[in-house]
Amino acid sequence: MSRNLFESPPPSSFNSVSEPPPFHNNLHYQEVLATLRYGIIARKGLILLIGDAGMGKTTLLDQLTRELDTNVACIFESDPDVNFTDLLRLVLDNSEITDNSPDSLSMLQRCKVILRSQLATGRIVSLMIDNAERLRYETLEPLLHNFSSAPDRDENLLQIVLAGRPELRDKLAQARLHLLEPRAEIVSQLQPLRDQDIAAYLETRLRAVNLPEEIFNSAAMDQIAAYSGGNPHLINAITNRAVQVSDGSPVTHVTAEMVAHAARSLDLSDTRRPVKEAVNQNFEIPNERDGRFPLAEDDTTEVVGRTGASRSKGYSRCVDCTSPRRRRRMAAK
Repeated sequence: MSRNLFESPPPSSFNSVSEPPPFHNNLHYQEVLATLRYGIIARKGLILLIGDAGMGKTTLLDQLTRELDTNVACIFESDPDVNFTDLLRLVLDNSEITDNSPDSLSMLQRCKVILRSQLATGRIVSLMIDNAERLRYETLEPLLHNFSSAPDRDENLLQIVLAGRPELRDKLAQARLHLLEPRAEIVSQLQPLRDQDIAAYLETRLRAVNLPEEIFNSAAMDQIAAYSGGNPHLINAITNRAVQVSDGSPVTHVTAEMVAHAARSLDLSDTRRPVKEAVNQNFEIPNERDGRFPLAEDDTTEVVGRTGASRSKGYSRCVDCTSPRRRRRMAAK
């Protein structure tokens, strides 16, 4: 049995909860959510959320729906095989209007009537589509043609949020869509978690399953950062694998070696190798005439290249010995 810390595990898995894990908030996520929220409330029409696989686009959209005001109706679709008629029917269904007509034109007209009435009463309707980079052109074209802003069309009756991988931008720039000029005024790019955010991210989920926050020491955290590159999905996968034990007993301490083993079992390589604590102090003493290592007349503390090795105590002594002022003092003695 394995202990899944970050997905929605079954209630019988140790002390896991049946609800989704709490949302980990940080400054970057707050900025992204604020940008998306503004785009919807200001009726900007077409809004993009771009991020690599596993960066948390679905999680952000779910959190966004929780934070929006009650006057915003959110319609969520994650099936990239959906067609335009399906989307129209989805809008009508969420407006509590049943329309089984196979004619997409009549459904489109009905949708626009409903959306105009919603707009007149101060309500906003937002259609959020996840995995949007995989939408077919036959779906994307009529959606943007009928609901994306343009001078000769209705003014943003439907707020369209497209969440997808970076290739979504390329799809929107394709020749078949170029004539439609689907310009997105709001574009948010998800960034990887920074090292300090990774620690806070893990602590949030550890608390949710009643595990001590110190289960991962600093060396294990460094390995998680190195192998995941700050990608939340990879952090989840590595950490879940690291706490697995053969007898189903909970792990109380995860070492860097356990993290590395877990990452290798997932066929991951370290994208950013952590800085080693021990530094090899056997290096070449630079010649003062070497232009790569210029030293001022009174400079006895200059380091070379700003590397970890150049900050070692042994190297500082070497720099002192090569200082002209130091040599003059020694000669005077």
